[in-house]
Amino acid sequence: MRTIDLLPYDPSWKDQAEKEIERIHLAFEAFPLMLHHIGSTSIPSSWAKPILDLLGIVSDVTL
Repeated sequence: MRTIDLLPYDPSWKDQAEKEIERIHLAFEAFPLMLHHIGSTSIPSSWAKPILDLLGIVSDVTL
């Protein structure tokens, strides 16, 4: 059976997510893209796998 390690909430996860969101925005600056930090690492005081989850939203998928 596989073990999943959970860590206590780390406030730096928010900063790490914001940095990744900025990097993605720079890479796709020609496209209107909204990005959100989601999942357990985005919830203060929640234990989580130390993996950032980001959700990208576009208003028009035909671009």
